[in-house]
Amino acid sequence: MFMIAALLGLAMGAIVLLMQRSAPSSVRGLLETGWSAIAFAVASLLIALRDHVPEILSFLLANVMLYVALAANAHGVARFYHRSDLARPIYGIALLCSVIYCIIYALGAGIQGRVYVYTGVLLVLFGIKTWLLLRETRGNRGIGWGIMLVLTVTMMLLASARALAFATSPVADSVFSQHPINIAHGVGSMFALVFMTLAFILAVNERYRQVLQDLAYTDSLTGLMNRRAFMDAMAREHAKVQRGQSSYCVAVADLDHFKRINDALGHAAGDRVLESFASRVQACIRPGDVVGRIGGEEFAIGLPGVSQADGMQIIERIRKLVAATPVNWRGQPVMITVSIGLSRCKDADTSFEQVLLRADQALYDAKLTRDATAAK
Repeated sequence: MFMIAALLGLAMGAIVLLMQRSAPSSVRGLLETGWSAIAFAVASLLIALRDHVPEILSFLLANVMLYVALAANAHGVARFYHRSDLARPIYGIALLCSVIYCIIYALGAGIQGRVYVYTGVLLVLFGIKTWLLLRETRGNRGIGWGIMLVLTVTMMLLASARALAFATSPVADSVFSQHPINIAHGVGSMFALVFMTLAFILAVNERYRQVLQDLAYTDSLTGLMNRRAFMDAMAREHAKVQRGQSSYCVAVADLDHFKRINDALGHAAGDRVLESFASRVQACIRPGDVVGRIGGEEFAIGLPGVSQADGMQIIERIRKLVAATPVNWRGQPVMITVSIGLSRCKDADTSFEQVLLRADQALYDAKLTRDATAAK
């Protein structure tokens, strides 16, 4: 049993470490989880060879490696969920318990003391891990997350049951005895750690998919929707109108004389202007409104459930805010203005593209004077 767990742990650790080499920087925790599986494999191997190696290896070193595996596993999850600050307390707990275990071993204390130390470190480290998992928002809870949570709680329950049994009844004089609680704990713990690594791999793959989706639908500079995402969102909004729900307005905004800023100050300054404009737009729109960058310096804003008059008030607010608040570029103010065209969906419109085209025509009218708004 322990030899199988060792081989599985080595395989899982190697897979995770190979994944880490090509992982994007936003996906963390692979290195720690990979070494956790390998540390666990080493511990399992030493336990499997207990009849052939000195006791100091099969008991002392094996248990210390288990503590390392538990700590690295918890740290991997902490990094995956962007809590790298927990590294010191996690490894500090593992180090403290390793020292306590070594002292107990050196003093020749009974098996109960060792069981209590192992249970304590597992409950604390996996308690932190459970807390991290439960903090994750519902939208990010996938299959990997669920398996990790179930296995983590299962290991905590098994360890607690064994410690309670040792405290209340003479279970056995060895953790390797064939007593049911030892068998359940041994089998459960050995394979739970292996499959926990597999669950982490699933969670990483789910994160990969999210990263790819973000790349496909998000403008990397401004963090807004890109053209594809905006068009998809507004097509869904148009479908609601066709089902009899309230109409919407769409606005197209274009920064005035943007090329001059790029030519005079450089593309880095232009990027800063685009970022600042995006934040100003977001400050003026309502929750539920849709905004995207659909071209170089061109943005589009979807305003569900508003009249054309209300839509004009919103885009006027944007225009005034942009004109009144210069962009800070290396300590120097950069004045910018924006022209915005607006159109409201009509009953005769069979697609969102028709509404967007009218808004584009309104933008052309606004561009005749610049720093202006217009509607069609």
